[in-house]
Amino acid sequence: MPKRSVLDDDQWKTVHERTDAVLHNFEGRFRIAFRETWLEVLRNFDNEQRIEHHEKEKRARKGPKNYDRKLYTGKSDEVALRICDWVILDEDVDPFIMYVIKSTAGDNSACVYRRYDQFKQLSTAVSSQTIAILPEQSTGFLGWKRKKRTSAEYAQTRLPKLHKYLQVLLQNKAIQNSKAFRSWLGIGADNDTVIQDAFTLAFGQLVSEKHQVYYDDPVEAICKFIVEEIFESFGPIVKSQGRNTKESNKLIQAAYLEVAQDVATKVAPKWEEMLSEAVTIKGANSKVSPTSVLHTEADLKVDMKRVMFTEMTHICGQFPQFMEIFMRSLEPLTVEILAKNKKAKDDLVAEVYKNIRRETTSSSKEERETEVAHWVMDLQQAAVKLKNSVATTVDEKMKQIMESIVKQFETKSIVQGLGQLVKVIAQFHSVIKSVFKFFNPRNQATVFKSILKAKENQIHHLTKADASGESEFLKKIEKGEAVLQERIWRSHRDMKFDAWRVVYDLRKWLHTSKQPSKQDLGPMLGALHEILLKVALLNKQFFQKLVFRTNDYLISHVKEKLSATKEAKTEFVRDALQQGMDKAIKFFYKHGYNLLVDCIMKLFCKSLVPAVSQTVFVSKSVQTAMEHVRIPKEAEAFLHPHLIANACIEELLMDGIKSRLEGWLHGVLVSSASGAPKATTTTTTTSTTPAAKAPVKQTGAKAGAAAPTGGKRSVSGSRSRSGSRSRSGSGSRSGSGSKSGSGSRSRSGSGSGSRSRSGSGSGSRSRSGSGSGSRSKSGSGSRSGSGSVSGSRSRSGSGSRSGSGSRSKSGSGSRSGSGSRSKSGSGSKSGSGSKSGSGSKSGSGSRSGSGSRTGSGSKSGPVKAEVMPIFGGAAKAPAVNVTASATATTPAATKAPALAVTATVSTPKATVSATTPAATVAVKTGTPAASVTVKADVKKSGSGSGSRSGSGSRSGSGSRSGSGSGSRSKSGSGSKSKSGSGSRSKSGSGSKSKSKSGSGSVSGSRSGSGSRSGSGSRSGSGSRSGSGSRSN
Repeated sequence: MPKRSVLDDDQWKTVHERTDAVLHNFEGRFRIAFRETWLEVLRNFDNEQRIEHHEKEKRARKGPKNYDRKLYTGKSDEVALRICDWVILDEDVDPFIMYVIKSTAGDNSACVYRRYDQFKQLSTAVSSQTIAILPEQSTGFLGWKRKKRTSAEYAQTRLPKLHKYLQVLLQNKAIQNSKAFRSWLGIGADNDTVIQDAFTLAFGQLVSEKHQVYYDDPVEAICKFIVEEIFESFGPIVKSQGRNTKESNKLIQAAYLEVAQDVATKVAPKWEEMLSEAVTIKGANSKVSPTSVLHTEADLKVDMKRVMFTEMTHICGQFPQFMEIFMRSLEPLTVEILAKNKKAKDDLVAEVYKNIRRETTSSSKEERETEVAHWVMDLQQAAVKLKNSVATTVDEKMKQIMESIVKQFETKSIVQGLGQLVKVIAQFHSVIKSVFKFFNPRNQATVFKSILKAKENQIHHLTKADASGESEFLKKIEKGEAVLQERIWRSHRDMKFDAWRVVYDLRKWLHTSKQPSKQDLGPMLGALHEILLKVALLNKQFFQKLVFRTNDYLISHVKEKLSATKEAKTEFVRDALQQGMDKAIKFFYKHGYNLLVDCIMKLFCKSLVPAVSQTVFVSKSVQTAMEHVRIPKEAEAFLHPHLIANACIEELLMDGIKSRLEGWLHGVLVSSASGAPKATTTTTTTSTTPAAKAPVKQTGAKAGAAAPTGGKRSVSGSRSRSGSRSRSGSGSRSGSGSKSGSGSRSRSGSGSGSRSRSGSGSGSRSRSGSGSGSRSKSGSGSRSGSGSVSGSRSRSGSGSRSGSGSRSKSGSGSRSGSGSRSKSGSGSKSGSGSKSGSGSKSGSGSRSGSGSRTGSGSKSGPVKAEVMPIFGGAAKAPAVNVTASATATTPAATKAPALAVTATVSTPKATVSATTPAATVAVKTGTPAASVTVKADVKKSGSGSGSRSGSGSRSGSGSRSGSGSGSRSKSGSGSKSKSGSGSRSKSGSGSKSKSKSGSGSVSGSRSGSGSRSGSGSRSGSGSRSGSGSRSN
């Protein structure tokens, strides 16, 4: 303990206890953050490997002309930096200016905070290698020291000068690659990206946006946070011991220095211990299989997710409802923005394609590139105008919408764990404003300009190439592609910096404006940074797809174009770039839509994970599940029970809103494409039982069947279907029945005929017949049963289906015809014969079984509805129209059926299906959510059909007889004619006729008659069928 300390013994005890508590807390957070960060690295690596494997397979299918390209990954010796901000610290004690510097080397990046004194140290270290001069110091004439300047105006004036100084140093390759310069920027060779990111994540969780800490290294960061926490408790007490302001400042400054030195003695060795442990773990697991670890993670989440869902039932139930309110409130503005700017967006895309087909007028390379630069500048200005238009509309209207949503939520009963959602929505307007800063059209325009320049160079080289210049042209393509890949990589690097800058500025605004909810918005800021990095990656992949597909087309077809005309070669290169753009835009829309859905879900769901985890982790079932997680040894360095549990929470929240979000987004895009924003929306909400499907209209004839000439067919019947469907329960199903019958059938007939044939002669043949008969068949049956199905998922409800109909087929018809056919020739042949026979068939039987009676009915008309808001208050009952259909299922001994009515409720906000006599459903009315009780009366209308059957017997007998005689003659020459007419009726009446005539004559006669009769009886408990409707 320092001698003559400003603090007393109790205060020093507080310092030591607070230091130990913070270090213990941070150590646990860092171990989990280290695994989370490293796991994300493995996930990204595995994803890149799969994409590369897919590209190789595609190139293999297209043939050897598609060379094996290598992706540009950046140069580790290429350093870029920006001084992006300044901040004045310790204003009330000893103020000084700190400059925020963000730098990158290859794919590694760092952010450091440097005072002017540290700039002086750097200048001394590199002075022998450069003539660059550090900007002025805050000293007086001839080096006399004067009062230190720490005003905001002075800091803002000196920042660009310091930035220019560092850029001059970067031009010197010896300085750029020197250890001193890189260490000063925080991108030394000994810096581990995984450990840096893990520290940033863990420290952010520790601070939880309570303080904004600026630091040079992890030890300083932890020390500053502990000191800030300590002086929050007794800093005012120390300051009050001074007799005046000057003395109070000296006391607090001395106390601050003492505490910082004491805290550092504990923090420094503890961080070295944690750092050493992380490095050892990385070294021992450097050859692990990413795929194996990811599969292990997926397997462990299965059981954990089931436990989490049980504990999150109320959260998973209310969260989608709140997001539905959020989306519906935001929908009119979103549709308005998309519809309003649709033409500008389409014009911008059309201008891009126009520039692809555009022709330069200059002959020299420099002049051509200047022309291209002017084209792209026009594109960039159009894109900036479109961005500003959207940003202005959002800024004018979104803040008011978000305030309205927050007020709605504040009046509701929110389940524990979802209070964080209100805080996120309250800052949603600020998030969207920050995102507009991220989209920089200049970045995309620069890349597109490089691609258009490459196109002009390809045209220039190809028009000069002859039939033997294929290999030379392919080398030009490969070299040009390498240049474009480097340009795309730099664009991606700049977008990653912009993503960091957006989050930095938003965090700074939350602290400087002293937003009340800033302490809980750390997870939201982390989710936002992750989202912006994904958008930057999609932008990079879009341009890669454009370049790769363009060059693939050139490589595949260049041989056949070498002998073409200059104009044909020019069009060939433009066609290649246009096809590449088509492929790239298709890729962007496909993956961009999925990314948009994923980003919106992640912004809200990931922001809620810490709050929800605090709620569910106290559950004994969750604690038990986490204790029983058995992580394989090869995955211990990457997985942790808390990581598994948090991932399950995020996935469960996403599962609850994904389908709603996709439907909402699809509706917004469709509405905006039509050009007219939707004034109102219709939401279909089902109660505990889903609405019955509309009955399918039945027709008498099969679809596509041709109607016979001169006939008609009619079928009448009725069918109703109503109810609900359940998929959980238990029961049994049984049934028995027997059927027997008897009958007789006899057939007899006789016939005679003669046939003669002579050299010349004539003959005739006629055939006529008539017959009539009727056939009817009726029957009814019933089938009952029950079964059991059980499982973890259930859909409940009940339903019935009934139908009846009658079909009769009767008819009589006759067919007659006469004709003559003659043939002349020599010879005659005659003969006669007869044939007769009889037979009978008989049987008897019975049929028995249980019976049921079903019926259906329908009614339409106004129905009263009572509206009760879920979250308190009162609301006026909206105009409600109900269309109801009812199905009654009645046992044999029951007189009055219990009607189950399926009702469709139409309100100004919703169309809802429900089941009465009484059902409660969620309806969009004047309030965000309400319960509606629907009562319907169906006493005076209904249509129904039913059957009732029992045991019985059926018997029948019948006989059939027929006789006929005829003669046939044939002569050597003759004519043939055939005519006939007939009628046939079925299910009513109908006729069918067919005629055919020809030359010649045939005469003859053949007659016969036949009859078929039968009788039968059926007895039992009875049968009843019928249908009918009645409306009032």
